Amino acid sequence: MFKVMYRYILIVLLINLVGCSSLKMGENVVFISGNVSGECQLNLKTKSDSELNPINIRNVSGEFAEDFVISPSEQNYIVEVTCKNQLVLSRLVNYPNELNKFELGNIK
Repeated sequence: MFKVMYRYILIVLLINLVGCSSLKMGENVVFISGNVSGECQLNLKTKSDSELNPINIRNVSGEFAEDFVISPSEQNYIVEVTCKNQLVLSRLVNYPNELNKFELGNIK
């Protein structure tokens, strides 16, 4: 009886280990920085997002550095800055290969 139960437990553990090992767990954080004049909105979304999630929207003014939680996997992100309801910057960034593109500089 114990031998059968031991085998069953071992099989279940192996299935769980093998099944979960292919998943990428965890999160990463990126900082997006720049400088805007006036009140603006900073948005971060993946290329496949059809809508913005409110967690990925920040109100910014002047010099800013905002942090966003993202996936640890390689992915394309779109950074947008909107001022006075006009899109003033849209940038495609391949994470993690183009981290320097999250530094937006002076935005007019």
